[in-house]
Amino acid sequence: MHDDYFSIARETVHPVPGRPASAVIRLGGEFDLGARDELRDTLVAAAESGDIALITVDLKDVTFIDSEAIAAIVDGYLTADQAGVAFRLARGDGMITRIFEVLGLVHLFETGDAQHAAEAS
Repeated sequence: MHDDYFSIARETVHPVPGRPASAVIRLGGEFDLGARDELRDTLVAAAESGDIALITVDLKDVTFIDSEAIAAIVDGYLTADQAGVAFRLARGDGMITRIFEVLGLVHLFETGDAQHAAEAS
């Protein structure tokens, strides 16, 4: 989905035939109260789909994120956790990653991204 100031794109990846798929949710732009519901709905739907083993939220193109959007990401993470689906954040720039670090959520980043965040602080 695309709005004037944010975009959310979901891609399903089937790495090996017969194995569970992964969902990559690519975010771009500014995520605030206006993006919260759509972001939450996208993440929860992926977690509850029953055919996904891993959700990766790609933050590479996010330029701003507030507490409402972070709460939507946490809701997606909690739903995925309850469904037994792995959940990871990836490729946040320095400031975006730092926000998650301050909130104690840096563990959600992929291993390399978490290491980068720790080194940057």
